[in-house]
Amino acid sequence: MSSRNRRLRTLTFAPLIAGVLLLAAGFTYEVVVVGIPFQDPPPALRAQYERDARTASTITSAGEYLLSGGVLLVAAAWALRRIRRGRG
Repeated sequence: MSSRNRRLRTLTFAPLIAGVLLLAAGFTYEVVVVGIPFQDPPPALRAQYERDARTASTITSAGEYLLSGGVLLVAAAWALRRIRRGRG
């Protein structure tokens, strides 16, 4: 396998790995920073909790999208390799 093919194969897995890392980061942020809301908090604490919860949701969503795109990219690369081997 040439170094170009090896690099392309490694780059194929980059979105998959980044998606898993972002997903883990979003869940960790939600547990560590956001936590459980206070009962009857003052408006300032409620606003801070909602802002932190939106941030955690954004990070998690980005991870989900990257993970999904990575799975599709790996599947497409796998299918292309199979097709090329069959013709060659």
